Amino acid sequence: MCGLCYDPDRRTAGLLIEAWALPEHGPVDPDLRRVVVMSAVSSLEVWLRPDERGGLGAVLELQSLEELECFFQSLGAADAMHGWSFVDAHEPWGPVSGPPSLALTASERPALHTLCWFADCRRSSSAETETFLLAGLIGFAELDVRRADGTVIGAERFAEDGARWWRAFDAHDARTGVDAQRQLNASATHWRTQGDAGGVIIPA
Repeated sequence: MCGLCYDPDRRTAGLLIEAWALPEHGPVDPDLRRVVVMSAVSSLEVWLRPDERGGLGAVLELQSLEELECFFQSLGAADAMHGWSFVDAHEPWGPVSGPPSLALTASERPALHTLCWFADCRRSSSAETETFLLAGLIGFAELDVRRADGTVIGAERFAEDGARWWRAFDAHDARTGVDAQRQLNASATHWRTQGDAGGVIIPA
């Protein structure tokens, strides 16, 4: 998870992500950047919480999406999203319950769909390393996926290319091995260039 953008006039939101993708033929896609675009957005909520030794701390307030962007820019590392279904998940998730850090309402109409996203992230200074959980919930009507240059991929192909990469990884395909991941991360264009926030190596 590398960023979140929102256009209130068009009521569209975009999650900036980087995803391993293996096309049906050929090598791994050399451009990891994708935008998950949601249209007819009805609501957008963000939770930012420090991740402390004893668990998650209190929700930190965000005044605007610009302040959220400044937070993204301050990060040195962000881990990959993992775990469960993100679209129309029916089970509540603790970290995105309670008052959010930032909430925007675009429409009073109930959302047809929801998407839950999160990032375990870190930033460092000369004195310390701070860790956080950043999470969000977006209500929307339609979802699409595009490349960084705006080329439409579509949600179905995005899911298929990602699933194909994981099948190849589980089969120890050299195209998805640690060395191949490192080479691609070194040569790829990332959404963000600081630290290792732009690429996550998945060990064998």
